[in-house]
Amino acid sequence: MNNIIEYYEILGLQPGASQADVKQAYRDLAKTCHPDYFPDPQLKQQAEEEFKKINEAYKHLKFHQPSPNQTSHPEVNSANSANVESCYNQAMKNAERGRYTEAIEGFTLAIRLNPDYINAYKFRGLACSKLGYENRAYSDFKKVTELELLQRKTEPSPAPPSQPQPQPTPPAPSTAAWRYYTLIGHVSGVSCIAISPDGQHIASGSSDKTIKIWHLSTGKLLHTFTGDSEWVRSVAFSPNGKILVSSSDAKTIKIWQLATDQLLC
Repeated sequence: MNNIIEYYEILGLQPGASQADVKQAYRDLAKTCHPDYFPDPQLKQQAEEEFKKINEAYKHLKFHQPSPNQTSHPEVNSANSANVESCYNQAMKNAERGRYTEAIEGFTLAIRLNPDYINAYKFRGLACSKLGYENRAYSDFKKVTELELLQRKTEPSPAPPSQPQPQPTPPAPSTAAWRYYTLIGHVSGVSCIAISPDGQHIASGSSDKTIKIWHLSTGKLLHTFTGDSEWVRSVAFSPNGKILVSSSDAKTIKIWQLATDQLLC
């Protein structure tokens, strides 16, 4: 890997970010994906691979001095726009087929061509989450929120009507619409999260010895599992989304049935 833009993406930053931002991003990611936080061997191996990428990115960026034009995005011309859409559409096809690694590569290429492509960040985040790369998924979802806020600020205000107009009835909210929330409920640090296969729920584990299930589109807390006696280190959904598995410092693995909110074993 030798592309400076890729290093910025790994740390969840825009090209040209300050040295202070680079250092802070590295510290934040190190807290969430250090291999020592993952007792499960498979998750630990994934975390080690991610941590190597994070360390490599930080090593190259902590002394990198961006050129003056690196802080601004290039204009997306018509030919470039066609390439962006082609990369994005191919990535979506790979994601629909469950080929998440190829999908991430496609979304990343689309983002390089257009760094403000909101949907590319959004679906790359989902693909990263499917592979367990929660820190990269978090960075992408955070970027989506920033771009949407910036987009709303730059949208021109509508001209006032010349005379009062009847207000249309607002449409019912779409259940597929994306919304962003700060989920508050744990009384201690959150150590792990997982998104259900259907993208409807989030499971979070914490050092407060609980697991919480949240509704993704509303941010509502649905249930709290309290069967663990120690720090919850990892959570994972079954492929059909009906079972949740957790591990903790109690050296146990627990299996929960989501439909009944019961501990199976």
